[in-house]
Amino acid sequence: FRFGLAETAKVDIAVFDVRGHRVATLVSDVMAAGDHQVYWDGRGDNGLRAASGTYVCRLVTGTQVRTTRMMLLK
Repeated sequence: FRFGLAETAKVDIAVFDVRGHRVATLVSDVMAAGDHQVYWDGRGDNGLRAASGTYVCRLVTGTQVRTTRMMLLK
């Protein structure tokens, strides 16, 4: 998941299943301006591998909300 920040901002990036349940929190921190990239290894916050299927990755900053749909295949 690639994204850019025009200025330093609080960033929250999380992965949700199709029912809207949060599966994993990838970032919840202040990040500097610039281009960034975040990877999801397919594990949930509980440390277990998520099931194959469709997931939504949501980025939230002070000025933007962006979502991307993705498929997890095992």
